[in-house]
Amino acid sequence: MKFIFILIFIFCINTINAQSVNLNQKIIEEKLRDFQLLGNVEKSFSFAVRPIRYFDISKNNTTISKPKSFNIYKSYNEKVKVQLLPIDYVANFSSDFPFNRNNGILIPNKGFQHMYSPGLYFKLGPLETQFKPEFLYAQNDLYDGFWDEHFPIIISRRLTRWNLIDNPERFGEEPYRDYHLGQSYLRLNLNSFSIGYSTENIWWGPSMRNSIMMSNNAVGFDHISINSNHPIDLGLFDFEFQFITGYLNPSNFLPSYSSFKFASHLTFVPKNRDKRYFQGFNLVITPKFFEGFSFGFIRWVQAYNEFIEANNDFFPVFDNLIRRNDKYGVQSDSLEGSRDQAAGIFIRWLWIDSNAEIYAEYHLNDSKASFRDLLLDSDHSRASTIGIQKIFDNYNYYYKFNWEWTQLEQTASRLLRNAGSWYTHSKVRHGYTNRGEVLGAAIGPGSNSHYFAFKRVSDSYSVGINFEIVDQDNDFLYYAWEDSKDFRRYWKDYNFGLNFSYNYKGLYSDLNLIYTRSLNHQWALETWNAGDGYDYYIPGIDKNNFYCSFSLTIPIDFNLFSNY
Repeated sequence: MKFIFILIFIFCINTINAQSVNLNQKIIEEKLRDFQLLGNVEKSFSFAVRPIRYFDISKNNTTISKPKSFNIYKSYNEKVKVQLLPIDYVANFSSDFPFNRNNGILIPNKGFQHMYSPGLYFKLGPLETQFKPEFLYAQNDLYDGFWDEHFPIIISRRLTRWNLIDNPERFGEEPYRDYHLGQSYLRLNLNSFSIGYSTENIWWGPSMRNSIMMSNNAVGFDHISINSNHPIDLGLFDFEFQFITGYLNPSNFLPSYSSFKFASHLTFVPKNRDKRYFQGFNLVITPKFFEGFSFGFIRWVQAYNEFIEANNDFFPVFDNLIRRNDKYGVQSDSLEGSRDQAAGIFIRWLWIDSNAEIYAEYHLNDSKASFRDLLLDSDHSRASTIGIQKIFDNYNYYYKFNWEWTQLEQTASRLLRNAGSWYTHSKVRHGYTNRGEVLGAAIGPGSNSHYFAFKRVSDSYSVGINFEIVDQDNDFLYYAWEDSKDFRRYWKDYNFGLNFSYNYKGLYSDLNLIYTRSLNHQWALETWNAGDGYDYYIPGIDKNNFYCSFSLTIPIDFNLFSNY
């Protein structure tokens, strides 16, 4: 009798049809965002809490083309549904050294690697589950990592930095195979809200290339999520949110030179084997009296699980932002130092009449001693992004320009007060990573990026070019060569890219070709050519890399190639 009552309750609750656009389906997500700039998607969606959902996102009778699923069973009112989901497939090849950007389970890899992800979807009233595992194979060829002809003290300093983050250059010495639950979830939808368990990748903030606080640069992690299913109308403004609690895992791979000794001592220090407890939230407000404008606040905290349990600190993300009021004390050696945290704000402003948007993020990875400290030294520990996207609309197609600038390098504040690099930590020494890859911006600690892209987009295809300049880990450069004042060592990558995507009856394909000219690769110089005077400024060791990435989202549609 109790079971029958539960079933009746489930069917009486208002339900939604709200499958996600997972972060492997980048073309679809990008198309939805373009449609918003063109006025065909509701302005209330901030695109700052992703994955987004299909529910009520389109307007003006615009058809948002999504890959078809195969209905195994569907009730007449669609409250019960079983479907085979589209298959996601990603393959890439890197010729000389890894090129890794926002690709989830895929790893930093030289050679070939590919991932495929089939799926099954089940819905029973407000209860829905998606089983979408990911299977990975990577060639994982040997490549030239950190230069072995650096002076011993430089190698030691590199290891000192690797002691603060779990970010190995290479994932073992053999071909790499992995299986993960991928974009899977089990959730209960209650009108505008959802609660459930998931391993999906998450993206927080409006940035398109380098999301500072949360991206799909690493594989997804196990988490419980409470979130809005769509913007919630609260009268004066619409509100979106996500609150998650989960666990982050180590890569279980050692960094390069882990057995290296300097002054007869091992520099590498083994890390804690404990898993990390992670908690974070993302809040977004879109005022109705300020058309097209949205702003938000993100905060996350992580600590080793042993610390969390010993201190009953299961909701650290709701503790005080200002260290002066922290329950663990103000001093640098207090227990507060055993937690790694970051917080910040972002904005996004749509100019629908101009088919354009501007967005920005500003975050801090070290809590302030007081509100006065925040006002006086606001640049301390900060990372920031600013971006612009503009569409030039035509009748049957449009052109799109995108520019995004991200800075993770420490500011001049470090000369008086070293904040440490983003995504590294002296106590939580795995850093802000999951299974060996950074959870935030793909460029990594201490780096900066300028990215430009231009595309021509039609209903069925797009073709574009892009260009990116990446300053590779300037924080390490200053730390390693500050005493010698060696200004020749900057490592900078110039990435030149071509992109082509095509949609045929919901079968989405995407091809990216990128040539990288890496100057002073791994901060290496032709030291054997050094001399005096102008000869001091000698050439660096430069490298070329060719990268190709191909992705498919294959609908489960048996009429795909029929003529109808």
